[in-house]
This record gives sequence, C-alpha cells and structure tokens, in this order.
Amino acid sequence: MVLQNLYSQETDKFQWLEEVDSKKSLDWVDQHNKETLEKLTKEGNYKNIYDKSLSILNSSDRIINPSFHGQYIYNFWQDKEHVRGIWRRTAVKDYINGKPKWDVLLDIDALSKKDDIKWVFKGASGLYPNYDKYMISLSKGGGDAVIYKEFDANKKEFIPNGFSLPESKGSASFWDENTLIVSTNFGEGTMTTSGYPKQVKLWKRGTDLKRSDFVNRWRHF
Repeated sequence: MVLQNLYSQETDKFQWLEEVDSKKSLDWVDQHNKETLEKLTKEGNYKNIYDKSLSILNSSDRIINPSFHGQYIYNFWQDKEHVRGIWRRTAVKDYINGKPKWDVLLDIDALSKKDDIKWVFKGASGLYPNYDKYMISLSKGGGDAVIYKEFDANKKEFIPNGFSLPESKGSASFWDENTLIVSTNFGEGTMTTSGYPKQVKLWKRGTDLKRSDFVNRWRHF
C-alpha cells in the first residue's frame, strides 16, 4: 500500500513528450540529437564507422528478406535510391533460379511526396489463397500508431472505397474477402491506458466498424 501511494504521488515530468508531433517535443528531440551528434563526431573512429554502416545499409548485395505469398515472393527493400523503401514482388520460379524480376507494387518515397507525409511501411497482410488484396499498414514517421488501407496488388493501387482504418495502435487482416479481423480504437473504454486495443472484432464490408458485435459472439467459443 505504501509503494502504491508513493507511485500515485509521482508525476512523469517528461509526459509531455507523448505529444510526439508537438513543437515542444520536436524541439526537445532536435536539441538532444544535436548534442549527441556533436559528441559522436568528435570521436576519432566516427567517420570510419559511419561510412561502413552506410555502405552496408545501401549495399545491393545484402541478403533479401523474402515473404512467400501464393505464386510470388514479396520483399520490402530500402537503399540510397529508395530511402523510405519499395514493396515489390517476383515470381517464385525466378527467385529460385536466382534471377528475380522485381515488380514494384508500392513506392513509399513517392507516396510520402504525394501525401506530404513521412510514411513508414509497417507491413502487409494478404487475402488467402490468391493474395491479390492486402491490408497495407503505414505509420506517420515510424510511430506505433498506424493506418490501414486496402490495396490491389495486381492494379498496384489502393482500392477506392475499400477497407480503411484511421490512425490507431492495433492490427487488421483478412478473415475473408469481405471481412476483416480488427483490433483498433472502437471508442470509449476500448483501449488500454497505454493506448493499445483491448477488443478484437470482425468487420463486415460496408458496415459500421464500431457497431460490430463480434466480441459478444467470440465469448461463446
């Protein structure tokens, strides 16, 4: 009880940093980054380590991290020409033969420029078994909160009036072609104190997300 009382009386003097996009927070980060960089650049081996690290990150010879979906191999790739990255795919047979012919599905640098938002690619969840549709997860600046938008992999575009989730911590993936299994901010009382969802629902295409009754039905399993 004593510990609980002590904890309740303490206040986090840096809690204001949770407003990650506020001018005050950004100024604080910029100042500390500047101080850190000034100290690091004075180290004798800084330039050598920096150049080697950058060379490794931009190397076209590094191992590709593949994802197998249907008849294609998918990969998210970043280099000096694609700083924010490209999401691409190639046929399984071409990948196995060591001669992948990469087809770019989504260019995050181009999307960021178009939307004037520093998007960070957070992943893609596909519709089994054809994987012609995906729920793309994007974060503004790399934070935990993301938006989800339905994407047509064959047309290489977001689907107009398709599934779309506003920015929130959570997840979304296909249950079937017209249903998503979703954890997100459903309104008052549906999030933890850390800002993460504590409910999971099935969302039918064309219906109101917040009125889903999946949680009640889930309890019967």
